[in-house]
Amino acid sequence: MKTKCLAVLDTNVLVSAMYSELSPPGEILKLVEAENIIPIFDKRILKEYCDVLQYSKFKCVFTDEIKKDTFYTVVSAGICVDDVYKTTQAIKDSKDIPFFEVKETIEELPSSLITGNIKDFPKKDPFILTPREALCVLDSFEVFISAKENYDKDFQKIVDSIIKTDKYTSGQELLDDIFKDVKIKTDRAKCIS
Repeated sequence: MKTKCLAVLDTNVLVSAMYSELSPPGEILKLVEAENIIPIFDKRILKEYCDVLQYSKFKCVFTDEIKKDTFYTVVSAGICVDDVYKTTQAIKDSKDIPFFEVKETIEELPSSLITGNIKDFPKKDPFILTPREALCVLDSFEVFISAKENYDKDFQKIVDSIIKTDKYTSGQELLDDIFKDVKIKTDRAKCIS
């Protein structure tokens, strides 16, 4: 796949991806690994990821290695938004506000919010998608992108220019700051174990 996009991934997408690699959320995580989906998050979202992955109900379901790898994959491929706009929209669950606010903050490129709980967000927003809808949109867009020769380079230039601003930090840079002395990938996400 050549198509690339920016997306905020709801925690339920990560958890569902860990349950099944063959599910739509699992496919979304594979697209993150392939650098087709660039996750966007802020520190509130990272805390939510860590908190949810530590729930006792997941201790017997997922190994620490699976949780760490999932967290590491998303963060290392992503962009952290350091300056988030506060929303005036009504969001049903207060825990969902950071996800919506981060999606709304990205101005340089359209971004999506991929969630299993569409009903919790404003209904009129066409960029709030289920994992299955996101995969369909990406597949449809692929037809148009495949003809453009410099698509990869052009998209990368935009992402690089975004990261150079004070508003954003690359996920890899964030991980490097958090886990300065850790050399082994699976040990990086200690907040999850």
